[in-house]
Amino acid sequence: MDALERAVDLLRDGATAGDVSGTLHWRDFEGFAARILGSRGFEVTRNLVLTKPRIEIDVAAERLGCAMIVDCKHWSADRPSAMAAAARRQAGRAARYADWRGVPAVPVMVALYGGWRASGVPVVPVDGLAHFADEFCGGMDGLPVMRPGSR
Repeated sequence: MDALERAVDLLRDGATAGDVSGTLHWRDFEGFAARILGSRGFEVTRNLVLTKPRIEIDVAAERLGCAMIVDCKHWSADRPSAMAAAARRQAGRAARYADWRGVPAVPVMVALYGGWRASGVPVVPVDGLAHFADEFCGGMDGLPVMRPGSR
């Protein structure tokens, strides 16, 4: 059984997503976030690479004609300047994705802890990702939406 399967088993046994994610390697953390989004009806692509310019997206999740472009940060909350810089880069990735796919795209950071914004980009705690996903397409008001051709 791999680490991701163990994490899912722990969730079924009543552990919280925050407790489980803290035990995962950063690559498994990306898979954990992707699994949560997939369970919420999103079409999920992991480690998507676009060229010219070359960018890598940890998780791209689409549902109902909108996309959530997720950067998974297996970090604690004590790195605000690093999180702000990462969020600005993530907004650029979301804009690039919007142009590439022709759909509105929202940059999102998923971290062990969250509930705030970094450079306008929501930082969602992994414990809150399922709820955020459930509300996502109907509740994009106030989120930084990158539209095709907006770069």
